[in-house]
Amino acid sequence: MLSAEQELVHIPHFHSQKLKRDVGPRMSELGSPIYKIPVEVLTQIFQQVVDVDADILDLPLQESYSSIGLAITLSSISFGFRQVALRTADLWRRVTFKKVDKCIHHFNPLLRHSSSHADHLDLTIYFNKNPYPDIIRLVAEVLCSPAIRPKVRALRLDCYVELCRWGNLDTKLTSFLNLDTLTIALDRHDRGSELHLSAVPLRRLHISGGSWFLKSISLHPSVQVLHLDSVPLQGMVMDVLKTCPNLVECSLSLHYWESIRSRILFSNPIILQHLRRLSLPIHHDICTVESLRDLKLPALEFLKLGFHDHSTINPSNLTLFCRHVSTTLKSLSIDFSDSWEYGGFHRLFELPFPNLEHLELCTTVPKCLADAVRALIPAEDGNNDLYFPRLCVLALEYPIQKGDGFEPLPKLVLDLLNTWKVGETSNFHLDFKINKCFGRAVDRMWSPELREELKLMIERRQFLEVTRNTEREWLYEN
Repeated sequence: MLSAEQELVHIPHFHSQKLKRDVGPRMSELGSPIYKIPVEVLTQIFQQVVDVDADILDLPLQESYSSIGLAITLSSISFGFRQVALRTADLWRRVTFKKVDKCIHHFNPLLRHSSSHADHLDLTIYFNKNPYPDIIRLVAEVLCSPAIRPKVRALRLDCYVELCRWGNLDTKLTSFLNLDTLTIALDRHDRGSELHLSAVPLRRLHISGGSWFLKSISLHPSVQVLHLDSVPLQGMVMDVLKTCPNLVECSLSLHYWESIRSRILFSNPIILQHLRRLSLPIHHDICTVESLRDLKLPALEFLKLGFHDHSTINPSNLTLFCRHVSTTLKSLSIDFSDSWEYGGFHRLFELPFPNLEHLELCTTVPKCLADAVRALIPAEDGNNDLYFPRLCVLALEYPIQKGDGFEPLPKLVLDLLNTWKVGETSNFHLDFKINKCFGRAVDRMWSPELREELKLMIERRQFLEVTRNTEREWLYEN
């Protein structure tokens, strides 16, 4: 778009009077109070509107889609806004094409426009199912063009397109020299494909969708953040972990059928010196003593373990695993199976957790949760400091159905708070995580007498906070 002065110069003289009438109001905008705002302040306002600090991996598709739209809107309000917007590189870096095959004629111009104003590009490209081959070819050509390719820092392909239709995707990605983050949603019918990224020095990788059909994955040692959803664990995970010694964060989830028939065996010790966050699915074959002894995680701080259906793991094996990491953990979240009883919990909680600040216990079995809380209550002659001296958050996820152990849970929670004496001199937050559909049913478990006892405890302990799904008002509702 030409400025007002440029428009006057480029139009023949006999049109100048008409042009002045059209452009005049725009010229007068320069006297508006909005233009008295310093450019630095206006730039920060624009950055807040577009949320330039949001991570492409964390943004829902709709929010990501609105980013470039907001930038275009801001630059269309007035001449002054446009000048500030075009000089703010962060506004143009996050570009999302929702159903790119429906707006393919805008794909190249919009990418080039953003590339000319942004220091780098974070791209999200979403296809309808079964796009035409010409659409895929055109998208690949534009992405690999000299004007776009060097600017791409993050690429999110929500494509659900078979890898073979991209035509050597791994080879194309090696030419993206500044690519830092890659996330791919694969087609669920993409059976037997291979994804070789060993020549692509990524820092973050997220694969979802049909990854459990992948035949193999190879990665560059530079990968620090790895998320594999619905992944086939048998063999593949071990190969991946061995080639990623610099992992800092790792999250794995299983496809339902894989949770039944696959297994993880950690052989030939795998040492991940820098791994701080681990989310791991637990099923019946994962926790053999021999396997766990060979998984070394000396820096682990955040551990999330989720049990799948048909899990019958021996609690002592999980306790063995936690013994190697308990002293460094700051957060522990466990979704227990129905095979756990008081004894298993007690042995786990007897381990030293000197740095643990956040503990979350989840289960679908009422008795299992009651046993877990009971195991947290130390014996009369026990020392609470030996359990969790730095614990400041305890989250309990209520089961969605009634059963043995459901009724006594509120009384056990009160016993736990009384024994620990938390919230007297330092902050302590107890949160009940409850499915909203069952909230009222769970509330009825708290009799008026138990509610009053909990209210009185909160009043006496100024640092104690008790919430239901982070809401404080639940305790005072009728």
